[in-house]
Amino acid sequence: MFISPLHGIMNLMSQAKTQKGIRWIWVIFGLFAAFLVAAFGMKAIEGVVSFYMTVDELANSDGQYFGRRLKLAGYVLEEGFVQERNRYEFLVAHEGHSIRVVYEGIAPDTFVPGVDVIVEGRTEDGNLFVADHLMAKCASKYEPGEAPAYWQSE
Repeated sequence: MFISPLHGIMNLMSQAKTQKGIRWIWVIFGLFAAFLVAAFGMKAIEGVVSFYMTVDELANSDGQYFGRRLKLAGYVLEEGFVQERNRYEFLVAHEGHSIRVVYEGIAPDTFVPGVDVIVEGRTEDGNLFVADHLMAKCASKYEPGEAPAYWQSE
């Protein structure tokens, strides 16, 4: 005969004769419910959260992040840059290390060889990163321009 956990809790409550006993049962039930909510929450977040690292940090991680979701930062090398419609293959490098990236989708206008990028996706086959998001930094938009002559002090 199958006895559900809820049935067992109800039996405990009926057997508890004092107010103190009932209070402890509710405390245990509350802790169990909180544990379940936390466990399901952690499992749900696991698929959404991605680590941020540079290419050299990934290269020195000994495969620890293989298959995990990552945001990977570096700059695009000119060598090996291939674009076929909305499919891009390129090398992203940082401090002497590089990784081949494959991205399918619409790239920003600022995405060209030599630009700093952040790609989001997963590592596969050793030195391959399959990206599903691509962000390119345009340095000229973030650097202050020349101040007009009338703002400059004499």
